[in-house]
Amino acid sequence: MNWLWLVAAYLLGSIPSASIFSGLKGKKITETGSGNVGAKNTLQNVGVLAGIATALVDLGKGAAAVWLARRFGSDLFAAWAAVAAIAGHNYMLFLRFQGGKGLATGAGAFLLLSPASVFWALGILAVAALILRDSNVGAAVAAAAFPFVLARIEGAGPWFWVGLAAAILVLIKHQRDFKAYRAGRRELW
Repeated sequence: MNWLWLVAAYLLGSIPSASIFSGLKGKKITETGSGNVGAKNTLQNVGVLAGIATALVDLGKGAAAVWLARRFGSDLFAAWAAVAAIAGHNYMLFLRFQGGKGLATGAGAFLLLSPASVFWALGILAVAALILRDSNVGAAVAAAAFPFVLARIEGAGPWFWVGLAAAILVLIKHQRDFKAYRAGRRELW
């Protein structure tokens, strides 16, 4: 029965908030700016209110998935629900498997599971973004460090694997950013 909660977490993650809020402004987010279905693209190319609303809903999707899973299972099961929500956000069922990069959804989920790990990851993101002069690559560096941070804070073993699964989902979606960075295009914000 627990696997149904993982499906529910995936479906929660699949709620296309950026598409909804950009649609209210008469724009199609997949054809706007970078085409990424996330809060940053919405903020930059649709508007501040739409971007903030997208970020809040994306955070809420991850938090809701964890909250629901926790009611019916362990913290570790809820952590796998977080991964399912990130997968849902990155590969949205409702947008033919297009999606965002999973950062806000993952942050919302892990804020309930391990707030300290999220704050450490945000610190790593900020430092890496300043050093590398690119916020997207800084986010990827933070994602790569996340399994180690999570395992250090919550204990090695299963938590490392949960963090690694979440990191892989985020890193896959940053491939275009790595190519842009290597080509000399930087985006500090």
